[in-house]
Amino acid sequence: MIKLLLDSSIFSRAIITFDISSLKKFMDVDEKEVVVGNLTSMSGEILSYLNPKPIKAATKLPDGSYYKIIGKKYGMTYAEVPAGLTFEELIEKLKSENLFPAIFPLYLKGTIGGFISTNGSGFGSYKYGFVKYKIPVYELKDKDTAIVGLVNYSELIELDQESPFAWSAVIFPTENVVKYYVPSFYSSLVGKGKVVSLEKLINDIYNSVKSILKRDYIPVCLRASEYSVLIQSPIESKLGYIINYNSPSKFYVICGNIKRDNLDKLFDFLKKNPSVYPFPSLQEYKEIHKFILSKYKKEIKVPKNLEKIKSQYLDAVQCINCGLCLDKCLAYTVTKNIIYSPVGKINRLLTGVMDFEYCFGCKNDDDYCPVGIKISELTEVLPQLNKYKDKISIPIDTVPSRLKELEALLDSKYKSYPVYLLFVGCAAKYDPLGVEGFMNFLLEKGEELKGFSPRVKLLDNECCGFDKYISGDIDGANSDVSKIVDIKNKLGAQKVYFLCPEGLYVYNSLSGDKGILAYEVIKPYVKDKVYLGCWAKKLGFEGEEHECAGLLFTSYKGAQLPLFKKNIITICPFSTWKFSTQSVYSLFNKGEKLKAKDKVIFEFSDQLFTDYVISSLKNSVLASVDDIADKTINWIMGGKNYFILLIIPIIRKRFSSLLISSLSENKELVNSLKTLSENKLLMEDKIRKVIDIINSYNFTELVSDLIVRISNSPRLEYEAKKIIESEDYKKALEEAIKKVIIDRVLEDTIQEVIYS
Repeated sequence: MIKLLLDSSIFSRAIITFDISSLKKFMDVDEKEVVVGNLTSMSGEILSYLNPKPIKAATKLPDGSYYKIIGKKYGMTYAEVPAGLTFEELIEKLKSENLFPAIFPLYLKGTIGGFISTNGSGFGSYKYGFVKYKIPVYELKDKDTAIVGLVNYSELIELDQESPFAWSAVIFPTENVVKYYVPSFYSSLVGKGKVVSLEKLINDIYNSVKSILKRDYIPVCLRASEYSVLIQSPIESKLGYIINYNSPSKFYVICGNIKRDNLDKLFDFLKKNPSVYPFPSLQEYKEIHKFILSKYKKEIKVPKNLEKIKSQYLDAVQCINCGLCLDKCLAYTVTKNIIYSPVGKINRLLTGVMDFEYCFGCKNDDDYCPVGIKISELTEVLPQLNKYKDKISIPIDTVPSRLKELEALLDSKYKSYPVYLLFVGCAAKYDPLGVEGFMNFLLEKGEELKGFSPRVKLLDNECCGFDKYISGDIDGANSDVSKIVDIKNKLGAQKVYFLCPEGLYVYNSLSGDKGILAYEVIKPYVKDKVYLGCWAKKLGFEGEEHECAGLLFTSYKGAQLPLFKKNIITICPFSTWKFSTQSVYSLFNKGEKLKAKDKVIFEFSDQLFTDYVISSLKNSVLASVDDIADKTINWIMGGKNYFILLIIPIIRKRFSSLLISSLSENKELVNSLKTLSENKLLMEDKIRKVIDIINSYNFTELVSDLIVRISNSPRLEYEAKKIIESEDYKKALEEAIKKVIIDRVLEDTIQEVIYS
């Protein structure tokens, strides 16, 4: 098996029609790290790497800024900028300085580093040509930092005639005209013309280019030295530009698209016209590109091992690497790893890689895909292809006795109604107040309901199978769903209520039955705006907001997921827990609105509290360096577990002291904790949330720093020096750090803070 990355080039679109292993002889066989942007390049350069490890260039400079002016040359202002920043972002950041990139691509989702690496051209190329020719307009300082030339051309004069003072020449093929854009300060030299705002022009061009992106079409840019040859191509041209100075010769570029079924016509045209190149950068064909042109077949064959997801595979083939989904993909924005994005997942699928991880089920990606790929459906089925499942376990709790009493009251009051099952699952942990609220609603409003029954039997301490479903274990999910069906039949229940859309989705998908989302029952009585989330949207429900909460997860692939704070009610227990808010069901507890004291509870910032805890933990670990070094010799006598037991109380003592000290400085947070402590159930929830985050937190960097400090500690005995070099020692330190904070420790520390 070979691994390779695809980009937006026609070559990437072509390789799925033949055996990609035949490309190996043209590829760089050394496994290496490859810096990638959004994979929007149209050059096909990335296909030359065998088994690349993609890494993301920085999106900020080391000091946290987005640009730093460093001087002037060649009539340009030069600045250092992050290589991983897109042109769309850079242009937005530079607006306050009234500066613009001297050259930028017509499609602004490309990164600066990628543009430089492929020696790009674009708007501004009439004057500045390619980014690297005789005059270095841009250059890469290192993988994270680029030096770019900037100009102060905020207003331009639009001319119909060619001018030597033109900054950019834009071709409008459908109108068969070329517009020349001259900086307005040349007005005395070029005469009258239409004055245009560069900012508006950029937006108009970008939107025009985005209109090229549509289903069943492949975006294409072609470059040639003769325009008459270029316009004979089979592509539907939309826009173009002229490359003039800082170039070996004058070139014309046109961009448009071609129907996927007509890609063979484009390849035939390119073979007959070797002076036309399918990318606007300066580079020529490589052998791998020539080979792909010769091997392309029109028919797309679905691999035999993917027959069970044939429809999703053929949908994925539509991907054109436009990168528009990246801004909305939680997995990508958190990890900054293209592999975990929709683009990366489709890349892996189309190149034969099967090791797919679970994802969040975000529906937002679908809405931003210009070619209409059902990304959410695709990421849902991909984990099923992985032989080695990415195991997930969602904790569930038993409901408290007072809910059993409510169950009895409902049974007594509504004997004449049919029995419905109320599936609780993990809502007992993530939204206990919501479970109670829904039952209170049924008790008070049962007689008003139409088409629903208020008489319910609780089904708790059982899993709906969602954790297994999203990790690809369909057999395990089927087993959990079968238990629900069996219990339903045993109790003679007619229907099943679900408090969460995730559980209902799995039940509806696997049971052969249709459950009821509890929200449907209470919806007529809800006046507030409601956050529904992605899985509710997958079920066909619409709400005011759809930002992905990331389910119950506090980390993903080694990166921490943010804890959002939203003042909006939810229907998903995971979102309720994640956003530290109320569920729509909890509104019906005692039939009253939140009191002022309760509002403090729901406005409590989990993220702020967690930041204090993690900061105190890290500082306590580093403050314990000498003591940990001193105890390392005990590894020889008692082994790994004995060493862990010795260092936990050392770190824990300092942690409690540091957390008390730091929290005491934030009076508002202390007051919130004091109010929170009056509600035992919610306080336990906050503590569990912090511990969940600690257990999934990536302490690799902290442990590496700690080991360096331990190795330099005067209290590290000579005989123990070899121990700290082992992988087991690293694992032991991380295990000990995660065990420092337990429920009791946080409870005691909070009590000391609020009553000191």
